[in-house]
Amino acid sequence: MKTIIIIFSFVILVYFISCDTTEPPIQNGASISLKLFDISVTEAYLYIEINNSSSRQVELLKDDTMNLSFNLVGNDTILLITDLTEDTNYKFTALLKQQDYVVSRSEELTINTLTPTSQNFTWQVFTYGNPNYGNSVLRDVSVIDENYIWVVGEVYLPDSSGQTDYEVYGAGFWDGSNWKLIKVPMSDYGNPRPPPSPKKVCTVQEVDNNIYVASSANLMKNVNGVWIEEAFFIKDMSFDGQVIQMYAYNEDNIFCVGRNGAIYHITNSGWNEIESGTETYLSDIWGTIEPIDDEQIKYITGLHLQPQDETKLLRINDQNIVQDLNWSINSDLSSVWTNKSFPIYVAGNKLFTNKTGDWQEIPDISFQYYISCVRGSALNDIVVCGTLGLIAHYNGVDWTTFGQISTGAIFSSIEIKGNTICAVGELGTDAIIVLGKRTN
Repeated sequence: MKTIIIIFSFVILVYFISCDTTEPPIQNGASISLKLFDISVTEAYLYIEINNSSSRQVELLKDDTMNLSFNLVGNDTILLITDLTEDTNYKFTALLKQQDYVVSRSEELTINTLTPTSQNFTWQVFTYGNPNYGNSVLRDVSVIDENYIWVVGEVYLPDSSGQTDYEVYGAGFWDGSNWKLIKVPMSDYGNPRPPPSPKKVCTVQEVDNNIYVASSANLMKNVNGVWIEEAFFIKDMSFDGQVIQMYAYNEDNIFCVGRNGAIYHITNSGWNEIESGTETYLSDIWGTIEPIDDEQIKYITGLHLQPQDETKLLRINDQNIVQDLNWSINSDLSSVWTNKSFPIYVAGNKLFTNKTGDWQEIPDISFQYYISCVRGSALNDIVVCGTLGLIAHYNGVDWTTFGQISTGAIFSSIEIKGNTICAVGELGTDAIIVLGKRTN
């Protein structure tokens, strides 16, 4: 996508004007286009682009009667249209004008706003652990569908005789009725490298119908129940770039981020490290495909854990060029999510969204909790989780907090897909899984 110059608010800049039908002056090849960028329940994001014109005077027609007029800086922008009505059709047309003449008219764009999603869920809670040995915790979750969900972390269980099993269960999956915890064998650093043994796991994602997991140093693929190593990130004993989170577009395009500013890009031909420009703890990565130019955009958050760490929000483009978005608000960043690259949601001490070019705190959910993860499936289906048992859902209009499920839990990760929410974390010395099913 070309440069996004500025966001205009429909509420602030709208006024009534009459449509000028005077014949335009000659501007060979001048054109204006209007496309839908994204849509919610009461908002729409429209993309306007001008080509081959010295004029930057734009009017936006809504249902042929109400118009927005402004001078565009540059060649393109995203317009935020607010105060729309849910589940309603609207027609928009963009006019390129010079003085009182219409130079170009876009094709009419018809959109339909979304409806608020249901917030009626039934919940199941599962805990796993061994009170006689270590702390168990689950760190990440991937919802493939309501009957197939993967979780990863480190869980310690008694063996079949009731004695302590010292080998960690690094993953587990939901088969629609039960959870099955499994061990994930991986090989550590060495020359030669030692035989694989069960290791704890940090992150999981379904990629092209296969399950991928990553430990702090290994990227593994599950093939018919057999774990195959796809990448090993340790080059020498000075390794300090332990993986924390993963995002994959497909099996030939996987990204892992972690400690000390580590960003790894894995393809079918191998892996390479991307220079992040920071040595901070990179806590999360989320990718999307921008709807105008089909560009793959990745967003990364950097968490302030050690005195030397900086709070960071990074953006990576198609060419794997890293841009520092200069986060300047006094709030930690643990997680990031976006549907189509704009708007963006970030979480940490508070929850923020960027809809107008500026970051705005979402007060509904930013209070006593620390928010560890934000995820969504559309702009009217967003979830967060965190400390004090926080699980909350946004339906496009309101946030609802489900505080009664497990108030003592510390949740690490959450995902929503279809009518299923799954959150994972820890409760005391046990790992916890909360599974929510939307009832209507």
